[in-house]
Amino acid sequence: MSTNDAGETKVNDKGMVTIPAGIRRRLDIDGGDKLRWDVTDEGS
Repeated sequence: MSTNDAGETKVNDKGMVTIPAGIRRRLDIDGGDKLRWDVTDEGS
């Protein structure tokens, strides 16, 4: 796995997204884990 993993995901009609498998593995995200979304004023 590279040090710069990138992925693209589509938001479904219910507002849900799928995190690409490589990113889930790299970040050790498992089913049931909670994620926090932080958005800056710059939108990133």
